Amino acid sequence: MTNYIGIDIGTELLGWAALNEAGEYISSGWVDLETTLSRKLRDWNSLEIRLKNLCRWALEFFGEYERVLSIKEVLGDTLVGIEHPWVGQSRQTALTLGIAWGIIAQAAMQCGLTITKVGPTRAKKAMTGSGKATKDAMLDAAKLMGAKCDGKGQYDEADALGVALATRLWALERERESL
Repeated sequence: MTNYIGIDIGTELLGWAALNEAGEYISSGWVDLETTLSRKLRDWNSLEIRLKNLCRWALEFFGEYERVLSIKEVLGDTLVGIEHPWVGQSRQTALTLGIAWGIIAQAAMQCGLTITKVGPTRAKKAMTGSGKATKDAMLDAAKLMGAKCDGKGQYDEADALGVALATRLWALERERESL
């Protein structure tokens, strides 16, 4: 049995979502990185402290997630899809999100999870059928799957669900190709 976790990393909020092997919704949520990291991720003051806090959060999240699944006796392989951030033209944002992506990926691997990169277009297409879906379309689709998606992180949570779904579809494609 394989479970799928989707992570959507932003400069202020991080969304996460989990699906079971059948692609059914398990849980989702979002984290305010501003609170978790003490300062905005894009603020370079005390970068080392903030990155350590992000790493600590990620290790706790993935470790706790694995413990919860083990208790429910549904743990099999877990594949973590981390959205490849779209950063426009800001080099500082690109670098900061790249560092955050690496920390999240490393934490997942330290917990024994397999990771993959998912592009935003692929996540949108998996969720809505259109790679150019709006934030509101993603939110509507997430709610149809059972996600609560409320508060200021609702769009990040919805995007993370799209990442989890795209990760599942990617895994199924790879499985078919190996036959």
